Amino acid sequence: MAMIDVTFINVDDNTEMDARVEDGWNAEQVVEALVDNNFLPRITDASRYYSLAIKGRSTIASGQTLVAAGVQQNDRIRVSLTQRGGSKGM
Repeated sequence: MAMIDVTFINVDDNTEMDARVEDGWNAEQVVEALVDNNFLPRITDASRYYSLAIKGRSTIASGQTLVAAGVQQNDRIRVSLTQRGGSKGM
């Protein structure tokens, strides 16, 4: 595992945070670190989650590591609060 420097962008308020992270972290570990560092509020609504997307490229899937998603040194990663999909049948 390597350490990489990235910039996280909170799409709700356009704040940015530069961080050094392990490329072996998965999406959930990244979000937990962002919450622990007070960049994001903790979610209490189970129907919502944080989505990560490499700016100008692809989404980082749940459970996917940064290296597997193709995150590179100095990438910008957008973080957005997302509603979980699915609906109940009628």
